[in-house]
Amino acid sequence: MQYSIERRIAYLNNLLDSKAYCKKKLTLKVDFETVIAKNFFEATPEDLRLFLIRKDKVGRTRVHDLTCPFLGIASANSCFCPVQLAAGTVSSFIAQFKAMFNEIGRAEPWDSTRHLERCNPADSVLLRRYVDAVKLEQAMSHVSLKQAKPIFLNKLEKLSLYLNDKLLRTDLSVGNRYVCLRDQAFFKVLFYSGDRAYDLALCLSQEVKKLSDEKGYLLSHTVGKTLGNGHVNEFVLPKVQNQVICPVEGLRKCIEGSRDMGVDLRTGYLFRSLDSSRTLVLDNHVTTSAMSDRLRKYLISLDIYEGETAHSFRAGCGITLMTNNTTSSEEIMEHVGWRSRQSFNRYSRINRIVGTTGVAYMLAKVSVLKDGDVNVIYDKFGDYSRLPQAFQFD
Repeated sequence: MQYSIERRIAYLNNLLDSKAYCKKKLTLKVDFETVIAKNFFEATPEDLRLFLIRKDKVGRTRVHDLTCPFLGIASANSCFCPVQLAAGTVSSFIAQFKAMFNEIGRAEPWDSTRHLERCNPADSVLLRRYVDAVKLEQAMSHVSLKQAKPIFLNKLEKLSLYLNDKLLRTDLSVGNRYVCLRDQAFFKVLFYSGDRAYDLALCLSQEVKKLSDEKGYLLSHTVGKTLGNGHVNEFVLPKVQNQVICPVEGLRKCIEGSRDMGVDLRTGYLFRSLDSSRTLVLDNHVTTSAMSDRLRKYLISLDIYEGETAHSFRAGCGITLMTNNTTSSEEIMEHVGWRSRQSFNRYSRINRIVGTTGVAYMLAKVSVLKDGDVNVIYDKFGDYSRLPQAFQFD
């Protein structure tokens, strides 16, 4: 009985420790102790700020001076302006610092006059001011959130044809054949689902259901970056007339091809990794970084690589839907899994430039009215200061 309890506790702890966020925190802690040469849990707010400043040297966000002619040009690398950590990365690091101190019971805001063993140095005025200053600095430098280079259907088709040709080779090893089967299915599903690559990598075969009309599959998974606590991501994968890019055909080919090689994908992770020798298919799920690496190699071989990552399929799906005027923004957000309007707006900027139905175009149409017409309407209905009081006493 005791053995079973200990085994369950170890299993549950391992579930938490193996999560990507936990691994990131551990890596950050080791990095801090290497850079600052000090025990992490003895750190002060000044130590944490110093660490963040020193980490700027590995940043990739170019912060242009206000007099720099390249200010506002996202791809400009010809100037001598410094490259620093993005403001979002700084905020993320501070949040990880704060979580690590909270986990050991140091949850109170930092106050150097109180018991330091109870205070959280990451929850200090010094660090809050630091991240606010970095955000302001980068806003003035016109630094904006970077969007993944989208992958659209034309590039997905070239990629799929390339993998189909590789699968026709008779000299492919078992490991390489499985990888090609896995990758072609993963990329097709990723585009048509608009899913996060991280979430899709965690998908289980049991979560894929066949639609009653035989027209596709329904995927429903509960574990992912923003999933859990009642949040479920469900989406339909339809059959596509073009068999080369059809996600249903891609999954069928992966399942049947893997079975022929002795790999049973009917249960467990749908997209799996290989061992270090690349000969054995493991029960572990593939990682997002591995899929981005595979994608980059394929696109380089095709001479069409433009900096895409696995996230590019999600971006391509969203933008493709936005260019279809029959799809509402709410439907797009639900399919792609954007919970905030901010993500939708970031990718829908194309409609504000190309379309003719946006606010700017409406304003251009109404600007032909005489100013007096608008003034009359405003004075009569819009100027509340002209309205009489409802209750007056003689």
